Amino acid sequence: MSMSSGFTVQKARTKAEARRLLVISGMLRSMAARRIL
Repeated sequence: MSMSSGFTVQKARTKAEARRLLVISGMLRSMAARRIL
């Protein structure tokens, strides 16, 4: 039981990390585009 719940929490954490990385990469990309323009 605890193993399954821990796995679910880990899954959610991974999803949140992926979303955060996407947001950070998007911000950096927009900043780079502004700098180029």
